[in-house]
Amino acid sequence: MLLTRGSKHSDLSSQTGQRGFSMIEVAVVLLILAIIAAAALPQVVNYMRRYRLGVASRNVATALQRARFIATSNNARAGVFIPESGRVEIEQYDLEG
Repeated sequence: MLLTRGSKHSDLSSQTGQRGFSMIEVAVVLLILAIIAAAALPQVVNYMRRYRLGVASRNVATALQRARFIATSNNARAGVFIPESGRVEIEQYDLEG
């Protein structure tokens, strides 16, 4: 960069305009990100529902296996109870009375 007397700031001023992003560019990028996020949100919600359903079904299957084990090992009746809270419970009943 050749600087002559009196032109010290003229060369630098042309370079300073090229730094950073304008507000319009930032706004456009944020708008694009918002559109992508809005399009992806239903898929994320659907995935979370499927994940929770899978966890719940595994919990019920495990409870049924445990109830069967309790019933056969103790010669008693055992049942699986699912209250409204969603917590799976196992109850054991004595066959003799």
